[in-house]
Amino acid sequence: MKNFLHPYKPPRLYSGKGDWYVYYHYKNPVTGEWQMFKDRCGLNYKDLKENPKARKQVGEEYVDAYKDRLKAGWSPFADSNAQPEGYDNIKFLPAIKALYELQKIKKGSLKVRTWQSYKYSLDVFDKWLKQIKLEHISLEYLKPVNMTNFFDSLRSDGKLKNKSINNHAANLGVLFNAAVERELCTKSPLKGYKKLPEESGKNYPFSDKQKKLLKEKILEDDPDLWLFVKCIYHLFVRPIELLRVQVQHINLKSKQIIIHSDSGKNKKQLPVEIPDSFIKEIRALKLEQYPDNYYLFGMNLKICEKPYNRNSVTERHTKILKAVGIKDTNYTMYGWKHTGNVDSFLAGVDVYDLMRQNRHHSLEQTMNYMRSMGLRPNVNFSKKAPKL
Repeated sequence: MKNFLHPYKPPRLYSGKGDWYVYYHYKNPVTGEWQMFKDRCGLNYKDLKENPKARKQVGEEYVDAYKDRLKAGWSPFADSNAQPEGYDNIKFLPAIKALYELQKIKKGSLKVRTWQSYKYSLDVFDKWLKQIKLEHISLEYLKPVNMTNFFDSLRSDGKLKNKSINNHAANLGVLFNAAVERELCTKSPLKGYKKLPEESGKNYPFSDKQKKLLKEKILEDDPDLWLFVKCIYHLFVRPIELLRVQVQHINLKSKQIIIHSDSGKNKKQLPVEIPDSFIKEIRALKLEQYPDNYYLFGMNLKICEKPYNRNSVTERHTKILKAVGIKDTNYTMYGWKHTGNVDSFLAGVDVYDLMRQNRHHSLEQTMNYMRSMGLRPNVNFSKKAPKL
């Protein structure tokens, strides 16, 4: 058998009865096996078919062009335009390039932040593959051990917490599953991945003293901001969700506000209750006077047709925080949601009601959330337990 000194076999022209093409073989850098590539180069178009001499001349010119290309070090494995016989382009691409293509395919069905999150995970994975010289490995030959080594490398420098690593695994897992669905590989290398243990995050509600200082300063400097803050506090909604609430989402008869799936973090369309302690302030807005598509907190936090930018309202609140001397960056506008939960819990609101108002998917999630603020969900037991 011929011993080839290069990772390719010289290109040839095939001139069959019904099909002409230029073909060559190139050694797969991962498997070491020879794989055939074909390029028909337009040789089967009618004008060339009718002129055999010209057809052969054009075919030989393409053969020479491929010879020059291969001698110069070009590799079809690094070229998304090269297509091996029997496969479509995306299947034959190196794993990382195929995953990038799948991420692009999913763009239309994902929120921008989710799509960007997938790309960030791919960028991190791509960088690691290049470092260990596996950038040409194919999807089929990417194994669980490779992914384990990847996650170990993320842990080794100590910069990423387990939660961030699990997020990378989740993002890549979605793309690997998409590859399996499209028969680009037989099994995901992340199948059976066990999530790393995550530390419970800590949330920062405002203290009674901080609440008093903030209320006085907001009412003095930015009174329009105070109603926005009160909505976060009473409704347990996130600032971005509140900025997307329109008049049509508010039902004063049922005392509910619908948080739609396109704005909610949990991707569900669920109502939140307007408590009796707050309903009068909402009714005082006389929302029936406004068109349904007006935002509750539109431009400059006024009821109007034009939406308001989240960064703008955050800057207004941050300015107040600094003015009252709260410099710890853990305290944010989001803290009013935490504060509302803490105050409601200490006032005796049932944990199940807190779960529903927060739109949590389980009681366990609510209990973990309360613990993140230093609360013990069964604190009322000692106060209410009967005496025998």
